[in-house]
Amino acid sequence: MNVTFGFTRGTLKIQAYNPQGVDDPLANLGFPSYLYSAGFKGVPAIFIGDGYYSAGYTSAGTDPYGNYKQGQNSGQLTVSFDKAHGKHEIKFGWEGRIRQQNYIQTNAPVGTFNFGFRGSSACPNDIDTCGGDGMASFMMGNVDNGGGTYEMQFEPATQNFMYAWYVQDNWKITSNLTLNLGVRYDVSLPRTDRHNRQNWFNPNVKSPLNNGSLSYTDEVTGQDVTLSLNGGEQFATSDQRYNYVTDWSDIQPRFGFAWQALPKTVLCGGYGIYYGQSRSGASGVVPYGSQGFNQYTGMITTYQNLGNTQYTHLDNPFPNGLLLPPGNSLGLMNDVGYYAVGPLHTPGANQTPYEQSWTLGFEREVGWNVLVGANYLGKKGTHLPFSGANQLDTLGPWIEGLSQDQVGNLLNVQVDNPFAGIITDPNSPLSAPQVSRSQLLVPYPQFTGVGTDVRMIATSIYNALQVTGEKRFSNGLQFLATYTWSKSIDNSSVADDNVTWLGSFTSLQDPNKPWLERSLSTFDIPNILQVSYTYDLPVGHNRAFLNGMPRVLDAIIGGWSTSGVWRFSSGRPITLTLADGTSLPTYGAQRPDIVGTPKRNTGSDWIFNYFVDPSVFQLPEQYALGNAPRAYGGIRTPSVFTTNLSLSKQFALARVREGMNLEFRIDAQNAFNHPVFGTPDLTVDDGSFGQISYTSVGPRQVQIGMKFNF
Repeated sequence: MNVTFGFTRGTLKIQAYNPQGVDDPLANLGFPSYLYSAGFKGVPAIFIGDGYYSAGYTSAGTDPYGNYKQGQNSGQLTVSFDKAHGKHEIKFGWEGRIRQQNYIQTNAPVGTFNFGFRGSSACPNDIDTCGGDGMASFMMGNVDNGGGTYEMQFEPATQNFMYAWYVQDNWKITSNLTLNLGVRYDVSLPRTDRHNRQNWFNPNVKSPLNNGSLSYTDEVTGQDVTLSLNGGEQFATSDQRYNYVTDWSDIQPRFGFAWQALPKTVLCGGYGIYYGQSRSGASGVVPYGSQGFNQYTGMITTYQNLGNTQYTHLDNPFPNGLLLPPGNSLGLMNDVGYYAVGPLHTPGANQTPYEQSWTLGFEREVGWNVLVGANYLGKKGTHLPFSGANQLDTLGPWIEGLSQDQVGNLLNVQVDNPFAGIITDPNSPLSAPQVSRSQLLVPYPQFTGVGTDVRMIATSIYNALQVTGEKRFSNGLQFLATYTWSKSIDNSSVADDNVTWLGSFTSLQDPNKPWLERSLSTFDIPNILQVSYTYDLPVGHNRAFLNGMPRVLDAIIGGWSTSGVWRFSSGRPITLTLADGTSLPTYGAQRPDIVGTPKRNTGSDWIFNYFVDPSVFQLPEQYALGNAPRAYGGIRTPSVFTTNLSLSKQFALARVREGMNLEFRIDAQNAFNHPVFGTPDLTVDDGSFGQISYTSVGPRQVQIGMKFNF
């Protein structure tokens, strides 16, 4: 029996606002004092677009994300048992963990303001016809429509518990056959907040707004319409502290075998299910589920929010006042007239992602301390997070059958707002006399949108052949050569928008048909060959050649070692985008059309013209769904070839002290200075489409160093 207990605590505090300690920085610049309401002194974050690039993150003001305060605790208790009985080695046990997070990271504690061409344009949207300039908008203090916000934050204090039970039997059936049989069961309880400051979104509950219904006359069709108003935010209580539903189904069987078929040959394989981390665990930022406690105030920049006449300026950006966090006091009326947020309190919304993995292969020793092997590896991911699949207030597939004019009317025609006088908060866009007609056709028209945690509906499949050759160190040489031939397919290559900076992007062109996103993974690389080695050059004392050379000569030319890593890999599939695409309302970004067979240019000018015929990629009609896949593998980004080499020598100083030596080495990254070109411009409708403007690996770098070991 073995019992272990561990506890870890970490803290972090960064205070980036007002580092000079100015008493009243807002007044010095003409901003109103109510921007101090969140408790931070500083200058609002200002961003100026349309080509005005800044030296730092913001164009002016303070980084809105620059304040951190975190306390983090992790505890673990494990009880395990080992029992050997005959040919069986049995292990079983239990594990419990607790995770606690106290965290705050600011987003807009004294306000953020974005300036673009619309603030100085003669009309709302068309810069080519009506002009406009981001710097001109800033000089006039005219913030872009929807470009200003203020945040009143709370400090979440969340925790969750995780438990696991497991049993494993390593059964040595014969001297050359061993089976590994096991099963593991995990339970991850959803997070709770110390003060129950959590919410979820219930799409089926009757809204208390106007007794749950709304009647009006459709100005376009002339028909009388009565809507049932459903959906609302509900809050945790002392009796119901979870805003997610626990997934109790995380059973993970495992099987493996190793069979020595011949004296120097082993066959091995296995299958297992492995669950990942639930999205409902303790979280610092609490991206979904803190409505009512973390409050944003949006800036209404134009009169009655119509997008035409400028209404507010920086000397009083929120003339209707700041919204204060109401907590749970409003109940189902919380965020009515605004954007509703919260996870769904249903079993399907909190399914734990899992992977099925299977492998079959062999290893054989072929002499000279060389081991070769080949393995087939397969993986299937299920219930993976689908980035972008978290918007509930979307129009149905019926909109795809409308003409361009009909869709344009939905977006651009302003109709009398039946919510006017019912939703009375002047900061809400739904309190204006008129609204877009499309607002009245979404499932939850009393909200400007509904966002939940991403749906766990993505899947993936990966298949690979892995071939290896390895030589254990002998006669001065050691090497490892690996080759992987693989293919990866999924319908979402990234978990959510918060991690797109790691690579990939969110893509969901048609939210009513997420299965259409299935394509090659954006990170798919079908061929990877890598060779690494170390080699003691056979010249010098105790080596094959010139073993008896004079000591001085040996110090110069003897005893050197070299090592290197050589890597070749295929490119990734191309991911085509549009600069001026026009999506259906509430749909995702429009993708291009492919009207022929794309071919890569192999001529001498391929860097500047990556495609033989760029015209096969086209901008679709307005509001049409592009037929290009999310990732297209018919053409790939440039392949990668890199070589990193080293040369080293040790000078023994045993006469001074036993074990003492001086190591001299030369390291060269990209030793052959081989250019590795970056991804071409893949925005179909801009002027540099198909042009490569950078290299993804830098030029050769040589580093010379010495290390004294004693």
